[in-house]
Amino acid sequence: MNSMDESESLELFSWYAFKQPIPREGFAHSSKCVVEYCRRIPLLLEIIGSFLSNPSRRVWGTVRHKLVNCEGITKILRISVDDLSDDGVREIFLAIALNLVGMDRDEVIQKLKDRGHSSENGIDVLVQRRLVTVDSKNRIRMHGLVQDCGREIIRENSTGMPEENGMHVLVQPRFATIDSNGIGLRGLVQDRRREIIRENLRGISEERIYDVFLSFRGEDTRARFISHLYTSLQNARINVFRDDNEIQRGDQISVSLLRAIGQSRISIIVLSSNYANSRWCMQELEQIMECGRSRDLVVIPVFYEVNPSEVRHQTGKFGDGFEKLVSGISVDEDEKMNWKTALLEISGIAGFVLINSR
Repeated sequence: MNSMDESESLELFSWYAFKQPIPREGFAHSSKCVVEYCRRIPLLLEIIGSFLSNPSRRVWGTVRHKLVNCEGITKILRISVDDLSDDGVREIFLAIALNLVGMDRDEVIQKLKDRGHSSENGIDVLVQRRLVTVDSKNRIRMHGLVQDCGREIIRENSTGMPEENGMHVLVQPRFATIDSNGIGLRGLVQDRRREIIRENLRGISEERIYDVFLSFRGEDTRARFISHLYTSLQNARINVFRDDNEIQRGDQISVSLLRAIGQSRISIIVLSSNYANSRWCMQELEQIMECGRSRDLVVIPVFYEVNPSEVRHQTGKFGDGFEKLVSGISVDEDEKMNWKTALLEISGIAGFVLINSR
């Protein structure tokens, strides 16, 4: 999710907000401010631009005020999602975010109608707001960060949702208290696995598919947290890829990792103090986030002895490790920017925070 330059960002935002390549008269300054608050990230420019396509100057002022106080991509997305005033449209958004992504649009409409929702108009509203897209094969798509935003709303509102509402909560709160054995994570992954079984998985090849891809810095976490987590997941019959355990000697490591990430349904990224001091880990993170955007890979961050803000801003010991990496090896500016964007993106996803767990 690379940022754009100033002129490209303003043009993209204007197309969605004003249906023209430049801001409407009287909105130039406000538009430039919104673009900067959205960090020139295309996804945010599209969604916030679509949200502001009709509202009055008063609404523009309110949105600008909210953007100033937003930390993290997910919080910015919530501005548009929280404004879904029609409860029916909101319920449709949450249902899609929960477990309908990737299904045929007509099938989704029928499922939602069976649950009492006026779904066709609701989906049209979500498409207009850029919260949902329909691909060339008529399948419902939702950006991974938007989907994560929807699931966060579900977790905030209820620990369980009645069946008569047409949805089941299949994930547990990501900020739940968990111990170093990873029991809370195991429950989350088990719930996600049950969700996947219910989804239409046509088109997946018969070759081995992983439930979970673990990304971690071995020297920080292997002996304790990763060892316990891996064992717990395996005991629960959850198929886990761990790079120091699965790749056979002599394999091309980068090809094997790329294949494993692409064949996984969930990736748990354990962000420890020395994670960003590894080129391997940063390349792995970049690939995982790309798969989260393009292949609906569910990404779950675990902030292990680091705060999300340290990851977001590359500060503290975590930031020291990142600076040591980029200053000690040959890294071009594009690669460095991709890594910083991946860190910004992962820090904006709701996850587990484990501090003083040793």
